[in-house]
Amino acid sequence: MKKEVKDFINNSYQTFRDKEESDMVISQVLSLKNEDGTIGFQAIAVSQNDPDEIRCIRENIQGKSEYMKILEWDYNIEDYLLDDLENGFEIEYMTIDEHCGIWYTIDNWRDDIFHMEGLQKYLSYCQQHEITSQVISLYSSDHINIFDLYQEANGPYKIIAETSIGSRAIVLGHSSISPSPYVTWDTTPNRKYGYYAGHYFSSYTDAFKDYRERCQVIMSKHLEFERNKTKPIKGTKRYER
Repeated sequence: MKKEVKDFINNSYQTFRDKEESDMVISQVLSLKNEDGTIGFQAIAVSQNDPDEIRCIRENIQGKSEYMKILEWDYNIEDYLLDDLENGFEIEYMTIDEHCGIWYTIDNWRDDIFHMEGLQKYLSYCQQHEITSQVISLYSSDHINIFDLYQEANGPYKIIAETSIGSRAIVLGHSSISPSPYVTWDTTPNRKYGYYAGHYFSSYTDAFKDYRERCQVIMSKHLEFERNKTKPIKGTKRYER
């Protein structure tokens, strides 16, 4: 976690203590780059004793600092997360409990979500930070998977296929506006290092052939790695006297 984020969280908890609201727990922190280049922060906190008590603290958002009580009926992820993400905010910190609540809400609202750009940005964050359905299931009795709502893109290319093996992944992309409408990239499951070694094609047939071949290469390398890791180590045979 960045030092600036830690300082903001510490300052926020001090504010809660000053207001005799020490039961407040921060569930998410967003950041926003202001026009003058400075960074502002926004935190959402919920009372441990009463989940209907919700607070929002903003520091240097467009040069202003605010402390707000949010009415329980007014709080929703559309207005206090997805809309913010669409307007330039970035996620700096979020508890797994908060993720579980967001996943549950998105799964129930999937046909009524208005801020789709913000949703895509949130799902991209989940992918990069390995917040998966398997992780969510460890903290929730319900099996929820909302990644079917994610339309991953790299520039003008939408990712239409992916094969992940070990720490590597191959993706196939398509663009309706690029001179070469198909591309394959080498990457990682969480896209930590971005997309690299792009192979571009004018036809789907050639692109999928390359996609299959690249998938076979990483499969072969992964199996070789597993073989070397698991094969018995030859040692000197010992005899008992």
